[in-house]
Amino acid sequence: MTSKFLFNGFNASPFLGAPVPLPEQIEAAAAAGFDLVAFDRFSLERFEADGGVMSHLLRRLERSGIGCGAITAAAALGDGSDTDTALRKAAAWAESLGVALVQINVVAEPPAQAAALEVACSAVDGKARLAIEYLPFTPLARVGDTVELARKVGFERAGVLIDIWHHERGPDDWDALARVPPEAVAYVEFDDALPLERADLAFETLSRRTFPGDGVFDCRRFADAMRATGAAGLISIEVLSAAWRGDDFTAFAHTCLAKSRPYWT
Repeated sequence: MTSKFLFNGFNASPFLGAPVPLPEQIEAAAAAGFDLVAFDRFSLERFEADGGVMSHLLRRLERSGIGCGAITAAAALGDGSDTDTALRKAAAWAESLGVALVQINVVAEPPAQAAALEVACSAVDGKARLAIEYLPFTPLARVGDTVELARKVGFERAGVLIDIWHHERGPDDWDALARVPPEAVAYVEFDDALPLERADLAFETLSRRTFPGDGVFDCRRFADAMRATGAAGLISIEVLSAAWRGDDFTAFAHTCLAKSRPYWT
């Protein structure tokens, strides 16, 4: 299987305090050699607030020879916010940009998760497939539980986002990854991490990731496991590093792909 590489620029999101405008994210991703770029909700909201128009952003993508592969951080189901409105907005962005995937998280407790996901699927209304990212510090922390949650609404409507960070820092073993059916996977996320500095995993995941091969994760085993399941079609590179925020974004994008590609080719 030939993998496509997606540059997840969330490290440059307004959410993390060091925003890089979307046109610059596109140019950096294209210059680095990525096939696709992902736009997060907060960056898209800033783009529109500054007068940006989706059709202009699409033309910028087309001129750069790169596509948009996902809308990320679209909603956290169960966090008490208006996720229905957020997902309708994400679906509209996806439709305008030709995006197939909208990424979400789930912070609802297990009894409420299936109903929340059904509502989320209805909000997106078939305009994109939901990619459910499980996190080791939320009620949805295991890949198997996430697969079964997606199965309830149908894998054509929702799939699982498998991030090496959440696998390595979470409760699953390697056998759990081997049991994931390929049709359940929306995409794979790849990165590495520095040794834990704090018990606060939310801080660690947002600020202390590093490039594959430069940290403590078994990147080779993860890539091999994903290839073995047949789920290595779309690889998102998401290095969330406080050390790189505000630094040379083009060099950052280039290093992300240069450090990641050898594991998948």
